[in-house]
Amino acid sequence: MRVRGIILAIIVLLIVAAVFAWKIFNPGPMAFAGGSTVALTDYQAADPTGVPADLKNADVVRRGEYLARAARNSRAIGRKITIGVSARRG
Repeated sequence: MRVRGIILAIIVLLIVAAVFAWKIFNPGPMAFAGGSTVALTDYQAADPTGVPADLKNADVVRRGEYLARAARNSRAIGRKITIGVSARRG
């Protein structure tokens, strides 16, 4: 009975150690990016959102028009690619 308790205690300690090691050595969500991180308020390079400078402070309607135009252009580009692929197959 005492041996069973010791074995159970060892198993529990191993599990706790494994969880602890996983929490310490597990890479974070930005590990793929490499380099150092910076707070967004300290970021000095180009706008990370990709918003054009003239739309940064624009009203909601103007930003919506921009998004609609971008979506329409992406569909047209996709259509051209699809037509080109099907023309080569046929």
